[in-house]
Amino acid sequence: MERLRKQKNVIRTRRLVQSTNVPTELEYRCSMTNFQINVRVDRAILSHRLALGPTVFPIHIRIGSNSFPDANWDDFGLVILAWWLEVAVPFVNGFTKSAVLRFMDGPFELRMASHGNGECSLAGIIRHDPEVEAFRDIALTKDVLEAIVRASIEALAAHQSAGCRSQDYDALKALVDGRQ
Repeated sequence: MERLRKQKNVIRTRRLVQSTNVPTELEYRCSMTNFQINVRVDRAILSHRLALGPTVFPIHIRIGSNSFPDANWDDFGLVILAWWLEVAVPFVNGFTKSAVLRFMDGPFELRMASHGNGECSLAGIIRHDPEVEAFRDIALTKDVLEAIVRASIEALAAHQSAGCRSQDYDALKALVDGRQ
């Protein structure tokens, strides 16, 4: 099973690198596009997956026309949304100048650097040797946090309606409840 998971990651990584226009000289767009986190939680299969361990569902970051890591990416959604909230709150509140939103399943992360004026630069990184920057953009820092909270609430609601509770659910719910 672990070997199959690693093979899947390699295939996805290659597909992303091949499908992404990675310019030799990076074009820095000041688009202030909407920052979104898209989740698709199928309530019908949640209880089955929960019995196997932490739930995996489609989740990706969408910035303008970029879906990162991939529009069909599956990951441990509750776990990474909790990670993202833990680093995004201090970042948005100005306690840190940078933050990294990591995906659990694969070598992908979104690096954020504050501009100090309510804006931040975003870089989609594929951690290889050497690293590949898939895209770069700018967003409002508050939009980043709002997107994480919105995706978290959506994922929690789907789990709750399916009657699926877990330690991951409880941890994310505590973080979201602390924000409201």
